[in-house]
Amino acid sequence: MKIITQVGVALFLILNINNVIAQEIEVTGNSQTIADNSGNSPSTTNHTDFEQATSRTFTIKNVKSGSPSTLNISSIVLSNTTDFTISSPLGNSSLIKGNSSNFTISVTNSSCGTYNSTVTIYSDATNDGVDNVWVYSISTTLSPEIDLIGNSI
Repeated sequence: MKIITQVGVALFLILNINNVIAQEIEVTGNSQTIADNSGNSPSTTNHTDFEQATSRTFTIKNVKSGSPSTLNISSIVLSNTTDFTISSPLGNSSLIKGNSSNFTISVTNSSCGTYNSTVTIYSDATNDGVDNVWVYSISTTLSPEIDLIGNSI
């Protein structure tokens, strides 16, 4: 009877330890949350739709509650590196509970048109599915600028 009780207690402790060290990621733009797997729905509210801006800054935060843990960001990847670039990389790729770090994405194309990219963040977070990937879309539309000159007036 004692052996079964000890095995049950040991199993409970192992499960609890796994829950304590889990990390959670939150991604924001313009201080607004960006949903994981937000698909092709960029928004001006969270700056995933750049509008006419040439760059946008995004924040990654470790929002884990409970015991201290570190969120490790292994990489941030853009699907369209022709029209967008990470102009300011993540300042800190290891974030302790409650800490955040910023990165900036810039538009590199100056021609008129609509450009899209998928942003993929690889980390050891547990709240973004089993693949540990946070995915969202960004978009921008560049419009022509017109200068009218007439008779030097």
